[in-house]
Amino acid sequence: MTLNKKISLGVIILLLIVAGISVYFKYQKKDAAPEQTIKSSYKPNKIDVVDKTNLPAGEKDQVTKAVDDFMNQYKLPHSETQNAYVLQIEKRLNDALEVKTDPDKAKSDTNTTIYLRKTNNQWEVDKTAGPWCTLEEFEQNNCN
Repeated sequence: MTLNKKISLGVIILLLIVAGISVYFKYQKKDAAPEQTIKSSYKPNKIDVVDKTNLPAGEKDQVTKAVDDFMNQYKLPHSETQNAYVLQIEKRLNDALEVKTDPDKAKSDTNTTIYLRKTNNQWEVDKTAGPWCTLEEFEQNNCN
């Protein structure tokens, strides 16, 4: 094999490697773009928190985030406009909480009672409990 053929073969291999790398990075950026678009168009909810139980600030933040995640998934419209609601932490019994959302809007889709349980030092919404429960029933795992 002559020197010119070796150089030509080396250049072709180098070009193939560069082309492969550029295609790889092109598709990596293309996959990431939709996620960035979704995040940039998302507007955080405006939540007014009324705490009747005097939870510590860190726990109140956990409750707010857990309830907001639940509201985004099940109650609030999915749109580019900012949603707003009142989150009222009503009662606490041991490691159970009763929360009402939009308590002054009786006929609103966002008016509901949500129960949370503290597990491993984290407040989590229990999706199986609802307005048909009392806090005492929920705390005793007797919500049907």
